[in-house]
Amino acid sequence: MRQQDPEVKLQIIGLAAKLLVLNTTNTTLRLLGRYALTLARYDQDYDVRDRARLISTLLMGVVPEVLGDEERDEGEHGGVILRKEQVKMVLFEHKGAVKESSVEGVYSFGIAHRCAHTDQG
Repeated sequence: MRQQDPEVKLQIIGLAAKLLVLNTTNTTLRLLGRYALTLARYDQDYDVRDRARLISTLLMGVVPEVLGDEERDEGEHGGVILRKEQVKMVLFEHKGAVKESSVEGVYSFGIAHRCAHTDQG
């Protein structure tokens, strides 16, 4: 994983998290996910490290053993622990999807899309 671009590392972390959420009972997936997140937590790229720490903390409510003993002992994981359904929503729902409106060539995001339709009518 060391030789990969940061974009590839972020995709690996995202895939590992999604697989863990979809199948929490598979030991192999748990071990691979933990390994990928542990490697990413100590990466040289800030984005990769931050994403790995975010996802590790996010997965605490779904797969508590995703963090190793040494990381769990650091005491950095306080706050709200999400349920499995909430974690799925965070990982699988894309909030910034680009949609083409009925007006040719106009692209919008979420609320702006609704505003564009009300302005036309």
